[in-house]
Amino acid sequence: ITKPYKLEEMLSRVRAAMRRRDMEAAKPVPSAVTRGPLTLDTLALQAFLDGKNLLLSPKEFALLRYFAQRERQLLSFEELYEAVWKMPLESDLAALQRMVSKLRAKLAGGGASSFEIQVVRGVGYEFAGV
Repeated sequence: ITKPYKLEEMLSRVRAAMRRRDMEAAKPVPSAVTRGPLTLDTLALQAFLDGKNLLLSPKEFALLRYFAQRERQLLSFEELYEAVWKMPLESDLAALQRMVSKLRAKLAGGGASSFEIQVVRGVGYEFAGV
């Protein structure tokens, strides 16, 4: 709004912005993400592979959900770290690598795993069904 403005116009714009915000917040959030034999319960923060609970930590679940929602996309180390830790990647790439390693082990231990996390050296990771 450019000056001078009328108080009624400003209030009207604020109400409209609040309505848009409320409408966005009211959209239903999917409670499950399914990729073949992998099911992620986003409300309970649980992941199941072939019906078996993978027993993931909250950060492992966040990483797996991010991967599953972006299957077959090359994701940079920075993007993944920011999505899971909610902060920029500074020098803690090792934490991301450890978490990916744990996640790989849990996916492989879940039975006949049909998913893999591939590293693209120097760039990031790609999550794909086999």
